[in-house]
Amino acid sequence: MSLFRRAALVLLASSCANPAVAPDVIVPKPVGPRGPAPAVRPELLFQDISDWSGVRDAGQDAGPGVTAADLDDDGDDDLILPSGPGLEVWLNWGDGSFDRKEAIDIDGGYVGCVAELTGDRPLDVLVVNGAGRLRLFEGAGDGTFTPSKRLPDLPITGTSSGVTFGDFNYTGRLSIFYGRMVPTCSPEGRLADGTPCTPGATPDQLPPVVPTFLLHTGSGFVDYTVQSGLAGPTKVQSMMVMDLNGDGPLDLFVGTEGDQRDLVYLGDAKGHFVERGVELGMTVKTSAMGSDAADLDGDGDPELFVSDYLPKGGGQLWVRQPDGRFVNEATARGLADLAQYSAWGVGLHDFDSDGDVDLLCVNAIPKDHSGVAMQQERLYFDNDGTGHFTRHVAAGSGLDLSTEARGATFADFDDDGAIDVIVASTDLGPQHLRNDLPQGAWLKVKLDYPWYRPAVGAIVTARLGARSVTRWVHGTPSFGGTSSLVVHLGLGAAEAVDELIVRWPHGETQQVVGPLPVRQTLTVRYER
Repeated sequence: MSLFRRAALVLLASSCANPAVAPDVIVPKPVGPRGPAPAVRPELLFQDISDWSGVRDAGQDAGPGVTAADLDDDGDDDLILPSGPGLEVWLNWGDGSFDRKEAIDIDGGYVGCVAELTGDRPLDVLVVNGAGRLRLFEGAGDGTFTPSKRLPDLPITGTSSGVTFGDFNYTGRLSIFYGRMVPTCSPEGRLADGTPCTPGATPDQLPPVVPTFLLHTGSGFVDYTVQSGLAGPTKVQSMMVMDLNGDGPLDLFVGTEGDQRDLVYLGDAKGHFVERGVELGMTVKTSAMGSDAADLDGDGDPELFVSDYLPKGGGQLWVRQPDGRFVNEATARGLADLAQYSAWGVGLHDFDSDGDVDLLCVNAIPKDHSGVAMQQERLYFDNDGTGHFTRHVAAGSGLDLSTEARGATFADFDDDGAIDVIVASTDLGPQHLRNDLPQGAWLKVKLDYPWYRPAVGAIVTARLGARSVTRWVHGTPSFGGTSSLVVHLGLGAAEAVDELIVRWPHGETQQVVGPLPVRQTLTVRYER
């Protein structure tokens, strides 16, 4: 496959004064063994190319955790897909089609996240499963992964929900937050850890579970759950890491399961947290499936979208007010259609590269007590630039497919500047939604941070005259898995970027480069 890959990185004349900036040399678009991709059809918005790209062959049980990242360090985003009882690596030919390559040796798990967790540059994989186990697989940088013993043994106290990460104590290493939901009582009357229980007990009748926080001290992981302030009983459904209140240290948003208030843990950069959700105004009780955050209205502050199931209105759009509190403005901003849906995987991305961030949700009403679930289609909402959304539909679009959708991962798989989507469902193989929307100008930025990937907490801003476009690097937005580590900035009608500003994690170092041409992929390497 090397014949299809990008050429070596070189410097453009506009960036010769800054060797930390390396634009990619663009070579003709590769054509893999599956032949030319289906023709672009802008009238479809998103075209289902699952059969051509190969992902449909992953099997019928994709589950929630689908992930996209450059697993073999060749310049394009690959996939990890649940397939039946295990996990499989699918490598990208460079044209957005995939070949099944390696299996990750685990039974019944799904991807929690992909990140550089061992300090050796290749990306690693954290896998969770319903039995309440968390396992680390170390990457070799070529798309293969081997079991690791770097994590401490953890007691099995409840079913797994997901995992996220961040450098919460400024050691230059990523720590791990591992969430759990309620345990399931077996027909024999036992919890996963062997504790007796009553078969058929409802979640409220089962003992509460607590998450686990593994702090990286710089020399290894230690269980720091109690000391961190994260030990409270919580039915965790989803989680995301970001600087929620804008004070610098990374915070932790925890989406809860079972009609509880979501939790907002503010960090102190020393591995400690204090829950401040009520003070910040986030008092809605939810079953929060997923979340994402971005600047939706151009005011420089990120808004937070939290997906939710019926009958709570499909999701909350939390908008920060001048006093620092958040108000749910989902209906006022055009997301009333979500009231009919149960959203899971979500993405706030500039899908048409016009300079503002849009919203895509994958949906399904989960099984009720009768064991019946409801399949639902995907939703795409276009942003008008002020933070107000309009739902767009198109007959025959890949958005029309109705499944029991759970996970969604986002990446520019075919390297055309448009963000594509892979949807994971519990009743159908993965779906590949290629983004066929007409595109404005764009810039893609790869952050080469020497301590870990992704550079959680980094902020990337493109200045275009009096206007700015800003993106934040979060830990595990959407639901289950990881999306591309490449930062995508839609630039609309811009013909050049006046300057690109990268504020690295913790805000201690800022780099400014430019002017830069648009429609290119740029690598920015950390320099003090």
